Formats: sequence, structure tokens, C-alpha cells
Amino acid sequence: MIEVLKPGPVCVDVEGLSLTEHERGRLRHPMTGMVILFTRNYRDREQLRALCDEIHAVRPGILISVDHEGGRVQRFRSEFTDVPAMSEIAAHEDAEARFEAAGLVLAAELRACGVDFTFAPVLDVDYGRSAVIGSRSLGTTPELVTAHAAALIRGLRRGGMASCGKHFPGHGWAEADSHTALPEDERDAESLMRDMLPYGKLPELASVMTAHVAYHAFEGEVATFSRRLLQDELRERLGFRGLVFSDDLSMKGAAGGSVTNVVVGDIDKAKIVLAAHYDTGVRELLPPFICPTRPLTFLLYQALFPLLLIAGSFLIAFAVTFPLNIPNMMLPLFLLLLVVALFYPKYGPDEKNNCNNNASGVVTLLEVAKALTPRYRGEVCFLFLDGNAQASKGAKRLRRAHPCLKDKLVFVVDCVGEGDELLVLPSKASRWDGDLLDAINDNFVNSEKKTCFLKVDGQIIFPSDNAAFPHSTVVCACKKVSGFGRCILPRGTGEIDEENVALLREGLCRLIMNYHPQKA
Repeated sequence: MIEVLKPGPVCVDVEGLSLTEHERGRLRHPMTGMVILFTRNYRDREQLRALCDEIHAVRPGILISVDHEGGRVQRFRSEFTDVPAMSEIAAHEDAEARFEAAGLVLAAELRACGVDFTFAPVLDVDYGRSAVIGSRSLGTTPELVTAHAAALIRGLRRGGMASCGKHFPGHGWAEADSHTALPEDERDAESLMRDMLPYGKLPELASVMTAHVAYHAFEGEVATFSRRLLQDELRERLGFRGLVFSDDLSMKGAAGGSVTNVVVGDIDKAKIVLAAHYDTGVRELLPPFICPTRPLTFLLYQALFPLLLIAGSFLIAFAVTFPLNIPNMMLPLFLLLLVVALFYPKYGPDEKNNCNNNASGVVTLLEVAKALTPRYRGEVCFLFLDGNAQASKGAKRLRRAHPCLKDKLVFVVDCVGEGDELLVLPSKASRWDGDLLDAINDNFVNSEKKTCFLKVDGQIIFPSDNAAFPHSTVVCACKKVSGFGRCILPRGTGEIDEENVALLREGLCRLIMNYHPQKA
């Protein structure tokens, strides 16, 4: 089921000490819901008051916000109280009274200047790991954070200001700074639930800000974009009914540095898991020539790439330095060119001709889902995987999040859009499953033009997401190339062979209906 979500209002910033005409127009836009101020917007209290009045004159009632927590995150300094870091306040015996006083000071001073809202308190637990959180945390346990946050919120309310808990579900464990990278939290779900405790224990918490952190317990999903974390956990389980903010969307953590897997169905309950990656890698200098049944040929072909990079870098360096008579510059230039060339496979231009690799796999899974009756649809889980071009990052995260995938049959569909032969390649572990091999032989049939070939002997190299799942079976479409055997050239005509998709749809549907895995 695809759900279309309505866009929510945005929080915008302003450039200087007063508004420009462009900013005035943007403030009038109906999708502008809040303004956030920064240090660049502050000279003194009088100027800040004038700026807030100017904003409210253009858009009466619009909320004006700021990140003003105390400690090192305090946007306005001169003529404002220097509020200590939250960890310093937490160290005192009368911490709760001090937190309430700090909340009152923060709120009263900001409200006096026309600022309506500050993004506080920080509800992240300080585990001594995250430098970006560190002294901003209210405690070293969820219980301490909850008690101290309740006091700070009381103070904010006394000063006429609502509160915002951040960063849901917790940023205290992840070490990286989401401003410059994508942090990852590799803990299990139980540990993460502990971090969420304050969000369910603070009834006066008015709003929540999400974390740009990828959580392995939730299949590597970034909280800001995770329906399960925001809807299932925050709304349903914890019962939070307030406003939800994203963190700054210009931060590196929100820029797609993670992988986003799409899971349709229940992985744990599924009899068979069908997978296909949807991401696209960079355009390779050499055609991505794959010989799955001839590993040595594949490895030799792959070795050509670094050899060409070395030879090309050397020739260019020689061609530049020799005419200029600067031989001492040849080695530095060669090394520079080589480094640039090595970065190309990761940061080069996207491969636009991706019909075979792997729009064909995605189309096949969608066709299977459409063809299955409701009875059998519940016995299969569909995985649309991201990060295949990043060493199967998406598949590996799913395996960590769902240990059952180590023993479950995962059928990976990759590069099936072109080729005269459908090649079915079980993993070494799957080759011991006689029922599976019989089911593949019985349910995958040939046509007048196409042959389905099941290979269960010898070494197989197929660099796809199948490597992440021990009991996987991968299917691809090959062409017979003289001297090379069965090969795949993903960069082809740019069209998908409909007969391949039809044969796979029928074969996979029959497999789902007729294959009954042995119970452990």
C-alpha cells in the first residue's frame, strides 16, 4: 500500500538583522509555519525585539524560535544570562530546583524580546560517546534525564514558553555529528526503547524534534523519515500527541547518507523473502562484465580496472611533465591522478541506463506481488533494498536487524532484464536443501526462446545482495558469450525483456505456493 502524505509547514530562517523584501514574501507563504533565528540575527536585545516585531507585523501570530539551551548552545550572549551547560546543573544536589530556575530564565529573557519558543530540553542520555551531545545532556540515565527535564519544562512554562524534547528517539549513543555525517546507532531495540523513556513520561512535553540518526534496530532507518519510529513508537506506543519537528534538513545526516530499505510484509513470519535492489551505482569506466559461473574470468576482468587506472595516471603524468622538463613533478602528479581516479567509482556520475540493473528486478517483484492471491501474499515478504552499490549496505543492515534472515530463504532478483537464459544460483547453504532444488526444477519452466538453468556445482560469483544472506538464491539473466561462458552486461539496450519478467513471475508465484521449508 502506497500512502500519499500531505506536506507539513516549514520552519524558515532569515539572513540578517532585519527582513529583506524576499523574506517578507516568504513569510506570507501559507506553508511557512515558523521562523528560526541564529546568532547572525542578533546584535543586542533592542535589535532582536525590533526584528521579532517586524516578523510579527508581516505575519501576525507566527512562531519565532531559536536553539537557546544554555551552555555551548546559546545563540544570544550579550545582555543575556550565561546559563550553564545542562551537565553542570545536573551535577548539583539540588539539580531539579536549578533546572526549574534555568528554564524560567531562558523563557523569560527570550519572551521579553519577542521570541516565542526554544528547542529545549535535550532528552538524549549522555553515554560519554557523543561529543555533539555531551554536556548538553541532562543526565547519564533515562530516569535522570526524565526527572531533570520535568523540572526544566516547569521553569519554561512559568516563563510562558512551551518545550521541545530532542532528539527522538535518542542521539546519545551515536558518536558522529549529524551536522557533518550520518550517525549510526547499532544497538538492539530494547536498548533504544530505554532512550525513548522520557518521551512517554513527560506529559507536559509540547513537541519533539527528530534525530538524523540511522538505527540498526529499525533496519537502518533514519528517525526523521521513519514512519515506524514516529508513528508506531512515538505516537502509538508512547502516546505522544504534540507537535513533531524535524531537525535541520540541511544537515548532512538528512541528506541521504544512509540507506533506505522498503519492506512490504512481515520478515519474521514470511515463508519466502523476495528481494531486489533499487539503487543505482556510478557509471563505470569499463562495462560491468559479470561471469557468475566462471569466477576466475570475473576476477581477471575486475583486475583490469585498477591496472588501467595506474597505467592511465602514469601516462598522463609523463605526458605533462616530460615536455615541461620537470621530472621531479612526475611522481606527485601520478599519485594525485591515481587518487582522483580511485574516487571516481564512488563519486562519479550516476549510471542512467539502469533498466537491467536493477529496474528489471523491481518490476519483477511488483509483478509477483500483483499476481499473488491474498492467501499467498501473506506468506512472502518483499524487500526493496538500497545500498547495493555500497557493498550491499542495505541488505546487511536488514540482516542485522532481523536475525531470522540468516536461516530464511531469500530469493534475490537482479539483472533479469536482458539475456536468453535465466540463471538460478543457490548459495552453498541452499544447495543442501533438496526440497528447494526440487521446487525450483518443478516450478521454473522453459519457453520456446528462454532456458532456465539451475547451477548447483562449482564456484559462483554474483556480486549482489545475495552475499548478505546465507540461505539465498539469486536469479539473473545471462547471455552466452563465446570464450566467456554465461555473462551479464548490465549496460545494454535500455529495455526490459517482458518474457523474462513473465517467466520469473510465474516461476516465483508457483514456488511461493508449492515450496514448504522444513521446520527447524
